[in-house]
Amino acid sequence: MKTLSTIRARAARAFTLLELLVATAIMALIIALLIQVADGTFRSYNAATSTLRTLATARVVLTNLQQDLQTAIIPNDRHVWFHVEHTGDIGNLSAASTPQIMFFSAVPDRIKRENGQTARIPGDICAVNYQIAQRSPFINPGEFSQQTYSLYRAVIDAKATFAQAIPAITGYRQNSTTEATTKDDALYDLWRTAVDGILDINNNRAKTDLKSWGIAPQNYLVGDIAGINLVFYYYVAQTDGTKKLTALAHADIREDVSNALRETNPSEITVETYTKNVKIRAGQVIIDDNASDDGKTRTLQSIDVSVICLGPDGALRLRNLQQTASSGRIDPDTFNSILREHGDTHTVKVNMAK
Repeated sequence: MKTLSTIRARAARAFTLLELLVATAIMALIIALLIQVADGTFRSYNAATSTLRTLATARVVLTNLQQDLQTAIIPNDRHVWFHVEHTGDIGNLSAASTPQIMFFSAVPDRIKRENGQTARIPGDICAVNYQIAQRSPFINPGEFSQQTYSLYRAVIDAKATFAQAIPAITGYRQNSTTEATTKDDALYDLWRTAVDGILDINNNRAKTDLKSWGIAPQNYLVGDIAGINLVFYYYVAQTDGTKKLTALAHADIREDVSNALRETNPSEITVETYTKNVKIRAGQVIIDDNASDDGKTRTLQSIDVSVICLGPDGALRLRNLQQTASSGRIDPDTFNSILREHGDTHTVKVNMAK
C-alpha cells in the first residue's frame, strides 16, 4: 500500500508543465542558433567556393591571353597584324565587353602533328582568335538552359598559318614574289571566310569556315564569362618632342577607366576612346578605321585585360532565367543584378613593348 511519503517522493521526481515549457524553449533556441551558425557557415563556404571558381576561370583566361599576347608578332611593315573588332551585342553582353581579338603569336600549345604523321609541323607562328559566344559548349546545342557565355580560343596551326593566313595579310603567296593588294581589314576578313587546309577536330586538313570554326566546341576555353574589357596604353609623340602616355578604351567604359586612373596614377594620363575597332601595325595604332588620324605616332606599350566571371550560383540563376525566355536575352535589370551579386572582375597587364 502506497504511503503519502511515497507519493510525494514520486511527484518530486516528475517535471512540471512550466519546466517542460522552459526546457522546450531553451532547446528551440539552441536549435535556432545551430541553424543560424550552420547557415552562416554554408554561406561562407559557398562564397569561398564561388570566389575560387571565378578565380580559377579568370586564371585560365588571363594566363592564355597574357601568354599569347606577349609573344604576338607585329612586323615592321605596313600591314595590320593585330585587330580587335566589336561587332555587336551578344545576348545581354554589350559590344564593349565582347571583343573579337585576332593576332599572330608563337603559340607553345599549338598542334604539332597532323593525323597519321610522325614529322612535326614546322614553325611556331600561328593565327589566333579569341571571342565570346552565347551557345552550348556541346556538339548539339539544346534549349536555353544549356546556353552559356563562353570564351573560345581558336589557333590555326603553323603550316596553315604560313600557307593561308599570313598571305591573306601580306598579299604574298608561296612560290610568288608578286604582292597583291591588301587592306587593313584583311585579318578580320580572314576569320570570316572559308580557308582550305585547316586542321579539323581529328587533325585532318580540310576546307573550313573560320567564322563558325572559331566558336566550334573543340575551341571552347571556359564558360560563364560575362565580358572582356581591353585598355590599350601607348605613347603619343608631341610637337615639342616629348611623349605622352595615353590610354585607349571603348567609349562605354571610359568613365570607369578614367576613375581608375585617377585613383592609381598620380600623373595625368589622357584617355582616348573608340567605338568599333582597334588595329595595330608597326608604330601605329589605328582607331575606328581612321588610319591617318592626327598624324601622330602611337607606340603600343601595354594592354590591360579584364575578364568578368560569373560564380556558379549566378550562372545557374542566369541559365534558369534563359530557359523561360524566348531568346537568350533576359531582362537587363535582372541581368545587371546577377552580375553585381555574382560577378568578379580580374585584370592583368600585358607588356607589348618589343
